Amino acid sequence: MNKKENKNAKIAFLLLAAGASSRMGQPKQLLPWKDSTFLEHTISQVKNIPNLDIFVLLGANHQVILDKVKLNPSSYIIHFNWKNGMGNSLAFGVQYIVANDCNYEAILVATVDQPLIKVNEYKLLIKRYIQNKNIISCSYKNNVGVPAIFPKKYFNKLQQLEGDRGAKKLIIEHIKECETIDFGDKIVDIDTLEQYKQLYRKHSLINK
Repeated sequence: MNKKENKNAKIAFLLLAAGASSRMGQPKQLLPWKDSTFLEHTISQVKNIPNLDIFVLLGANHQVILDKVKLNPSSYIIHFNWKNGMGNSLAFGVQYIVANDCNYEAILVATVDQPLIKVNEYKLLIKRYIQNKNIISCSYKNNVGVPAIFPKKYFNKLQQLEGDRGAKKLIIEHIKECETIDFGDKIVDIDTLEQYKQLYRKHSLINK
């Protein structure tokens, strides 16, 4: 994708990284991945995509994360009520983006614990969005979820999400208007330290 292809699509990239990682026992955002961390790795995949503005939604452990990772003050949002659930956090992030710039035509939502997703997958989501201007969601194991792009007409519904019912709820409600892209085994569960270690070893990132 070049700048010409994306010149008419001003998109916000909302990276959900507010959770406490309670089952992991340490901030998932700071887990080592390649030569950086989960958080830095995800940002590195999208930072050079034209017309894509990055917003990192922090909550639990936000000060620890900010002490370890250098983020531009204009690129992160702190949600102090992160305990209210992912849906609530997503709604808060969208509210912030819309309040600060109403000119985004879509928001690409992703989570910080998807290190196997690379720049080409994000570019493909954007390319398909530009082609049909509707919800574009990844699919995996007969399921749907994020990363997903939501056009502006869904911003109000995103801002109304509550509790732990996040983007998947909205995708399912509008599945007939949604195009899905199979991400296969790039979507994995990384909720425990053992799951993380298994993934790390599988991708030859450590020698033990």
